[in-house]
Formats: sequence, C-alpha cells, structure tokens
Amino acid sequence: MIEIPRYVKKVLNTLEESGFEAFVVGGCVRDGIMGKNPSDWDVCTSAAPNLTQKVFSGIMPTIPTGIKHGTVTVLSDNMPIEVTTFRVDGGYSDSRRPDDVSFVSDINIDLSRRDFTINSMAYNEARGLIDPFGGREDIKKKIIRCVGDPEKRFSEDALRIIRALRFSAVCGFEIEADTATAARALSYKLCGIAAERIYAELKKLLLADSPSRVLIKYRDIFERILPECFGREVFDAEMCVAADYMPKDFALRLAAVCAVAGDDIGLAAGRLKPDLKTKRRVCKTVKNINALPPVTKAEALRFVKESGAEAALDTAVFNSVIFGDEAHKNALKIIQSLDKDKDCWSLKQLKANGADMIAMGISGRNIGDMLEKLLDEVIDGRCENNRGALLSMAERIISNKT
Repeated sequence: MIEIPRYVKKVLNTLEESGFEAFVVGGCVRDGIMGKNPSDWDVCTSAAPNLTQKVFSGIMPTIPTGIKHGTVTVLSDNMPIEVTTFRVDGGYSDSRRPDDVSFVSDINIDLSRRDFTINSMAYNEARGLIDPFGGREDIKKKIIRCVGDPEKRFSEDALRIIRALRFSAVCGFEIEADTATAARALSYKLCGIAAERIYAELKKLLLADSPSRVLIKYRDIFERILPECFGREVFDAEMCVAADYMPKDFALRLAAVCAVAGDDIGLAAGRLKPDLKTKRRVCKTVKNINALPPVTKAEALRFVKESGAEAALDTAVFNSVIFGDEAHKNALKIIQSLDKDKDCWSLKQLKANGADMIAMGISGRNIGDMLEKLLDEVIDGRCENNRGALLSMAERIISNKT
C-alpha cells in the first residue's frame, strides 16, 4: 500500500532483526495513503533510545538528537531518519514540548498522543496499516479531526490550531466540527506561541493551492496573530482571494493578506518575525500598491532605478493580479522584458565610473551628480551605455554649463 524507500527499509529491517517492532509513522503514512511522495520519513519503535543506538552501532551512524524524548537520528545511506521510541507524554507546561515522557511497548498507545487522526497511523509491511483512530477513513472523507479530546490536544500545544488550519488548506480538507469549535475556543493561547513557529506553519498554509477558503472561514483565529490584517474593521476577503492567484511566492501572498494593514504593514509583517528579506519584500510591495504602472521602457527603467529590481518586479506581479487591468499587465510585461546585462537602471551598470569623471577634472560631489545625469540620459534613451558615448555626453553637459 505504501512504497517505502530502500534506505528506510534498511532501518526498519535492522530494528526488526534485533527483535524490536518498527513502523513508519505520521506524515509519511498520511502522504503515502494520499498518493503523495513523502518529503521525509519518521520511524517509531519499541526499542528504548539507548537500545536503538546499540542496534545500529557499527552498522549505521546515529545522532542523539532528542534522547530525552526518545529520538535518535539514524543516517541510512546518508539520509537522516528520526527513530523515536513508543511513548506517552507528560504535561505540557510550556505549551510546546512534554515536560517528561514515558516509554511504552504498544504502538497504539504511542499513536494516541498525536495531534490529528490523519497523522496517527503507522505502517510496516508485515503488519500493514495500524490505524486505531480512523485516519484513513478521515482522509477519504477529507476531514481534519483531533485524536481524542480536541481541547486537550490544543491545550498541550496551541500551535496545533494553526497546524489544523494548515492541513485544511494544503490538503483541501474540512475541519471536523468539534475540532473547529475547540480551535476557536482556545485560539487565545496562540498569543503565547513563539512567532517563529507560527511563521513556519503560516508559510506552508499560504503556499497551498487556494489558501483563501481557510483564511476567510477562520478569520477570527487569524486575528489572534495578525490583528492589523484580520480585525473585523479592516478585513478584506477579496484580498485573501487574491492570494490564491499570486504565484506560489510566500512574500507576495503574505503581502496580499497584509495589504489592508496600510501604514501598519511593518508592524503586521514584523509580528511573524520573518527573515529581513521577506519582511522588506512584503513592506515594499504593499507600499507600492498605488504606484502608477509604467507605460514605456524608460518609465519602467526609472521605476526599477527608484524601487530596486526585486521590488519593481514584485510590485508589477502583485498589482497585475490585484488590479487585473491591461495597464498593469502591460507594465508587468515591460518590466519582465528588461535585461540586466543589456539594460541599465543603476550606477553599477553604467559603463562609466568615478575614475572616468576624475580624469575629466570633475571632483567632489560633482562626480556623483554627473554619474546620475549620465544614468538619466541612458534611461531616457538619449545616450548609449558605452564608455565612449558616456564620456562624450559628460563633455557636452560640462560645456553646456559653461
């Protein structure tokens, strides 16, 4: 039923040949049932972590990545596989990790601690699918359902609320009624979750084929993490729909969702603590939303000069989706047609430099002023971007002054 790669089978077989149970578990089983190729493979076993290390000693390298919680990373054909002992979790005082764990010998007990039924399945070729909570049936019904009491699951780690929304968006599933009710009731706990963890889940959510369905339906939950964008007074469902039509580029999709923040875009984007490049792209794109679309190549070059190449292209792509008119679509075509090796929009691309200006007797601030004038001449098409033409133009500018 599930195609297990050779390097993963080697891990399972090594554990089983040593007298322990071993299964692939979690997301790889879910993806396999859904006909997808799992991006990574996790293994669970009845072997205690110290025994896991002994089993693989001299066979495959191991790394004690999470011994406290029962996890040993095994390198099989140089591919890392997390091997975790069957366990039950203690309390979650930090709303992230269990304070302590107890190792058990029953796979079904281990599966009972997991977040959603679709992630609470295990498989090996000898025993087949282990599915005590109906995960396969929920996949057929396209349902996201917590294992056991949803309030308990979300109280253990409130990030699971965003994970439920992410799985709903990525898989195209609906969230089961009791699970959705608990998610809403406990969404206030998201305020205590590290922004970096929320960012990682939101990024996956926004890169789904059609994230707007979940963004709109669960606006009240998203308001907890981005109030400037999802508050009742500012929320714009149409901008969420626009995110569906953006390229699968996280910065552009986040810009669509956050555009309603207006002057507060820096605050909104900053809440998620993204990398500086992503934050800069989001903020510039939103601030350029009302920029007039360039009509000519010269206007496009000037826009690129003023905004930067990346921001200009982001703006053109974004506004062509948001406005959808011919003017913005044509502006996008013009900007996409620019060639950094042939077209010139910055002093770095100019074929004359400060040394050339000094050789002509220009000094001080006049050097930069002259180079800017030459760049304008090139952008407006009055001068070719080659050294000879630029120096001749500089001489004409000087003579005109005198």
